[in-house]
Amino acid sequence: RKAQLDREKMDNDAELAAIDREGAMLAGEMRQLDQTNPAAVEDYNARSDAHNRRVAAHNRRVANMNAAVCGPSATE
Repeated sequence: RKAQLDREKMDNDAELAAIDREGAMLAGEMRQLDQTNPAAVEDYNARSDAHNRRVAAHNRRVANMNAAVCGPSATE
């Protein structure tokens, strides 16, 4: 069981690093975004929404892992 949790933690850490890189890239794009171009804004918003869903899914996985390790009070 510990080996499985260790693998999950490594996977979660790798996912967090990827999320951080993606967030930094989106922040850079936002600074350069042509707000007068509706297509560019729509494209950016779609990518930002996808990023936000990825973050939410990651947060759920981490909360579930914490609950598995520490019990339900870890997520309250």
